[in-house]
Amino acid sequence: MTTHPNPPATVHLGDPGALLAALPALLGFHPEHSLVLLCLEGERAGSVGLVARVDLPARSDRAGAAAVVEQLSVLCARRAVPAAVAVVVDDAEPPDPRRHLVRSLRTACEAVGTDLVAAHHVPRTAAGVAWSSYGSSRTGLLPDPRSSPVATEHVLRGRVIRGSRAEVDELLAPDGPERTGRVGLALDEELARVQQRRASGPAHCSHELLERVVAAVARAGEDSAEPLGAPEIAALGAALSDLPVRDACIALAGGEHADAAERLWTELVRALPAPELAEPAVLLAHSAYARGEGPVAGVALQVALDADPAHRMAGLLSASLGAGLPPGSVRALSITAHGIAAELGVTLPPVDWQ
Repeated sequence: MTTHPNPPATVHLGDPGALLAALPALLGFHPEHSLVLLCLEGERAGSVGLVARVDLPARSDRAGAAAVVEQLSVLCARRAVPAAVAVVVDDAEPPDPRRHLVRSLRTACEAVGTDLVAAHHVPRTAAGVAWSSYGSSRTGLLPDPRSSPVATEHVLRGRVIRGSRAEVDELLAPDGPERTGRVGLALDEELARVQQRRASGPAHCSHELLERVVAAVARAGEDSAEPLGAPEIAALGAALSDLPVRDACIALAGGEHADAAERLWTELVRALPAPELAEPAVLLAHSAYARGEGPVAGVALQVALDADPAHRMAGLLSASLGAGLPPGSVRALSITAHGIAAELGVTLPPVDWQ
């Protein structure tokens, strides 16, 4: 399940076309073959809060359909969602545009106190595509999603709207076994060096390692920045394996170098082997989550947990994201991290989420 804990977005719920055109902006990508649940909140449940997306099960998969319905209804129950709107994005031909699935979802939502106020169907989120409403004769043509007011708002806030969920997954795809192998060989040597240095002075070692990472972040923000070589990637991977350093780097998500840090974390995730890639993946996940980029955060957390299933911070962030906790709930980590950096003797830019 993909959850996108948006700040409340103003969407005209009475205009299904405008609502459906806003889906790519609300999710961060154009959904395909999906069941989307828009949780309504605020005064008279008039604004969209959490947006949850799941893959549609096969039409003959009754167990899969039941699992999807239970997953979404449990989410509604945990968040005490007063009302919701369901959207089926499916380009399969009629006559069965998932009516049974919508009916089951409506019943399950009502059982937990959530009013499914509307349900719509659209084959894909593109301008001019015909949409329809379940239990109603309302139909229409989709406006251009690029001109949606929600899309405009999100782009102005620096968010990227991707063409599909696959594009989000591709962000952290490994660079390839050859590069990872070269990095792995260098990483073994770097980890041994870090272990020796920590034995002679843990605090001094963490101080030097954190300064190395901060310097790399600064270089990543330069227009002339080039891809890192295997030795530097290994050195940074070993630095982030030092937990005080990893924890201090969380502060970079809310500072002036946030974009550069995300670029660096992404490059490290793609090049490092497991389990060391889990640390930059968690840093990327926290940064994306705190900015409201739920899909990117979800992909990064899955990568981290695949690399290290017992990773504590990845597990906590994944649970928070799955429960639909808002971005503000994880931003406070940056304040704590800023203090950790100060204790290590490294001054980072002020944390500012404006």
